[in-house]
Amino acid sequence: MVRPREPMSQRRTVLRWSPEGSQPLPADPRPLEERLDPAARDRVGAADEVVRDTARELGRWLTARDRAPEAAELRAALQAGLAAWARAQAWRGPCARFLLRVEEALAGRDCSAATLLARFEAEARAEAAPRRGLVPFALRSMERGERVLVRGASDTVAFVLEEAWRAGLEPEVLLGEGRPDLAGKRLARRLARRGLRVSVTYDAALPERVAGVDRVWLGTEALAAGAFAGRVGDKTLFGAAREQGVPVELLATQDKIHPAGRLKLPAWDAAEPWALWGDAPEGVLAEARFLERVELTHLDTWIHEQGRAAHPATDSRLLAR
Repeated sequence: MVRPREPMSQRRTVLRWSPEGSQPLPADPRPLEERLDPAARDRVGAADEVVRDTARELGRWLTARDRAPEAAELRAALQAGLAAWARAQAWRGPCARFLLRVEEALAGRDCSAATLLARFEAEARAEAAPRRGLVPFALRSMERGERVLVRGASDTVAFVLEEAWRAGLEPEVLLGEGRPDLAGKRLARRLARRGLRVSVTYDAALPERVAGVDRVWLGTEALAAGAFAGRVGDKTLFGAAREQGVPVELLATQDKIHPAGRLKLPAWDAAEPWALWGDAPEGVLAEARFLERVELTHLDTWIHEQGRAAHPATDSRLLAR
C-alpha cells in the first residue's frame, strides 16, 4: 500500500543548523544509527563507496540538527551512532581508516560541528584510492591477448582490466560465479560494456580451468601482516594455479592495509544465512561464511600503487606499520 503524500502546507519543517546559516528543510528525526543502517548493511558496495556514503549521511545528520551541538554531545552521539556501523564494516581497511580519522577528529581540540561537517563533506567528495597508480605495474608483464582468471568482484581489478583494454592489450577474462551477491555477473556486465571478451563459469570449475589462463588476478578489502581477506575456496584455486605454474597476483592499493595490523573477519559473515539459504528448513544448518583468511604465501605478487612486491609474505616495508 502506498502511503498518500501530505499536502505541502501540512509537512513539518525545521530550521537546521549549518555553518553559513539556517534554511527550512523537512525534518528527519531518525537517530544516527538508523540513518547509517543502509551503509552498515551494505554487502555489495566497495569499501570506498561505503565510506563516501557514510560520510555523506553523517554530514546530513549534522546539518539536520536544529542547533550547533557542544563538543561533548557530538562525541557521544557520533560514537554511539557509529558503533553498529563499525562492527559491520571496520574489518575493511578503508573503513577502519575512515573510523580512525573520525576518532582523531573527535579527540582533537577543535571538535566543533563546523569542523566535523567540513571533514565529512571532504570525505564524501574524496576520490577512490589511487588505483590508476598501480596500472603500469600490473600491466608491465602482460602480453596482448592474455587470458586472466578473476574470482569475485573487485573495482580495482575491473579498473585495471579496462585500462589494459584501452592500452590495446585485449585481455580475455574468465570469471567465476557462485554466490547470491552475483559478484561474477556484476563484473561481467561491467567489463562487457567496455568491450572486453568475458566468459563466466561456476566457481567450482575454476581450479580445473586455471590451466588454460595466463594469470590469476584478485582484489581484497582487507590486508594485514601475513594474510588478506579472501573468498572461501580461494586457497584451493591458488593451489591449483601453483601446480600449473600460473601466477597469482593480488591487486590492492595500500589503503586496504588494516591500520590495526591484524586481520579480523566480520561476525556477520557467518551470522547471515540468507546469502546461502535464508529459509532453510528445521534441521538444516546453512554454513554461510564466504570470507576466509588467506595467507600471503599463496600469492606470487602483490601489486600496489608504488610497485610490485614479489614476495608479499616477507615484505615488511608496507605491512609492518
